[in-house]
Amino acid sequence: MFLLIEVLVTDDHPMVRQGLISFLESSDNITVVAEAATGEEAIAKAIEYKPDVVLMDIVLPGIDGVEATKRILKVCRHTAVVMLSSYIDEEKIAQALQVGAVGYLQKDISPVELIKAIEAVSKGQTFLQVDLVRIVLAAKQEQEKIQRDLESLTSRELEVLKAIGEGKSNKEIAEILYISDRTVKTHVSNILHKLGLEHRTQAAIYAVKENIVR
Repeated sequence: MFLLIEVLVTDDHPMVRQGLISFLESSDNITVVAEAATGEEAIAKAIEYKPDVVLMDIVLPGIDGVEATKRILKVCRHTAVVMLSSYIDEEKIAQALQVGAVGYLQKDISPVELIKAIEAVSKGQTFLQVDLVRIVLAAKQEQEKIQRDLESLTSRELEVLKAIGEGKSNKEIAEILYISDRTVKTHVSNILHKLGLEHRTQAAIYAVKENIVR
């Protein structure tokens, strides 16, 4: 005798929902206990049924999948959440894993892989499709490189980079920092070299993207 893995399926498209349910119901050890079309509904159904696994669409009307996952895991501590997406988004993958999701799958996953993922996370394992693992690792390595590059800047170079991000000219930066225009140009050149950038506009975009300028 074995225990059935109880699953809640969340997706705002009825056809996709029914397809997922059909896949899962073909397994002898999985049963779909509920379905939801919105983030709010998923939270309510998760609290009501306390399923072993929630399949959670990333993009949902109202509360999105990441926020719904966060709220579900606060009250359903023994539930595993697997995110579903029709596209690959490094930022969303990182956000989902950060709030506690233990899996991230694309919607074109095969029935066999889907069932394998459900079985794996129900046992406390993490499940990411192979191509997504590569993306997560690449994103992690890129973030580590950015951190190293920023740490290579001196405190003065960081001040100059912040000013560039704020749209200030070399003359304005020189006046603010009480240094010469020539010194500013040297700092800008060093910043571009250390960050692997080609021109000032890229430095301004970099400063905003990395929250040096808020």
